[in-house]
Amino acid sequence: MGYCGSPYGGSRGGGLSQQLATAGVVGAQQQSLVPIDHGFCLPETLEAVYFEWLHWPQASMPFSESELEYIEKLDYKADVAMLNRELPMLRVQSLRLLEVSTTLLKMCARAGLNLAEIGSVMSSPMSGFDEEKSELERLCILAKEEAVFNSSINRRYSLRESDEEGSGGRGGGDDDDDDDDGEEVVV
Repeated sequence: MGYCGSPYGGSRGGGLSQQLATAGVVGAQQQSLVPIDHGFCLPETLEAVYFEWLHWPQASMPFSESELEYIEKLDYKADVAMLNRELPMLRVQSLRLLEVSTTLLKMCARAGLNLAEIGSVMSSPMSGFDEEKSELERLCILAKEEAVFNSSINRRYSLRESDEEGSGGRGGGDDDDDDDDGEEVVV
């Protein structure tokens, strides 16, 4: 997993993420370190990702109770506040993606999905040369379209109300909804 529990932290070097370096013996257990490349930890956009670990056997194991408790306690709002304090140069898009990926992790874990299944939601399907969008990318596109549509409807409705008030309640505004004032709605 990437920073703050975000499952978006990808690895750019597949071989690197599979190499284990012996760290020594602690108590009666042999300890190992797994090198992680955090280069994709907080990207600014949803982009085509592939997780090397998707097909590892341990990624298909269910979460333990302690892992589920840890995931449930993740607080993206607190993480965003800390990142804004400590790394003010991070762009808002990266922080928004942290919110989306942390929320996805929590919802999927609650639903009983394992890491391989959650990673598959975030990864683009491998289908020839055409890059198909991941399920998460498609959901985000639909959510943005819905937000833009609702914003547009609300704006038009509020314009009609002000037109009616200005004309003495006779509905003196132009009922033609085809006019586009060119205003861009940012979500």
